[in-house]
Amino acid sequence: MAYQTVLKMDLPEAAMQYETVEMRQLVSLCRELQRAAGPDNQFFLAARTGERLLGVSYKTVASWLRLLRRDGILKLVEPGNAGARKAHRYRYLKEM
Repeated sequence: MAYQTVLKMDLPEAAMQYETVEMRQLVSLCRELQRAAGPDNQFFLAARTGERLLGVSYKTVASWLRLLRRDGILKLVEPGNAGARKAHRYRYLKEM
């Protein structure tokens, strides 16, 4: 449901620094997941989920999530565990 919201809403200002539509949608998706989780909570997002939603490979999504961390848009709160099929947990750091 968060992704459907993303498609209908204006993109966050933080997304506008990226060139591709998919990357901008990823930023917007992270913002919506944070909104749904609440300001004091973290949200989880698996690269495979991003692959299904954005139409790019999971490796690309994983790379983009690392880039968003480096750019100060996301904070990794808890690393996931691929063997346990547990996704990374993040906090969105920009405007809501």
